Amino acid sequence: MADIDVNNREKVSAYIKVLKRIGKVKGFSPLSYDCLDDDSGFCLEGNSNGIQFLIYDLKGLLTGQCRKNGTDHKKMKSIIKNSEGIDLTPAQ
Repeated sequence: MADIDVNNREKVSAYIKVLKRIGKVKGFSPLSYDCLDDDSGFCLEGNSNGIQFLIYDLKGLLTGQCRKNGTDHKKMKSIIKNSEGIDLTPAQ
């Protein structure tokens, strides 16, 4: 997992659009998640190698989820303050 610094949100959308245009990749199939709509992400899964490739707009995804769940800025600050961290280790 890695973050890519692209300087602004407009470039995030541009990267996602370019990768979608590439489309099919030999040995990979499209992958979809309920939380990612077509505009916010692009995902592929290896057919036999167990690799998943996901690129998505994290800020856009979190903003959308907060709006959907009715989480306001004050509540979000409280959640962040009380969190101990997130384990980003891939599942084995």
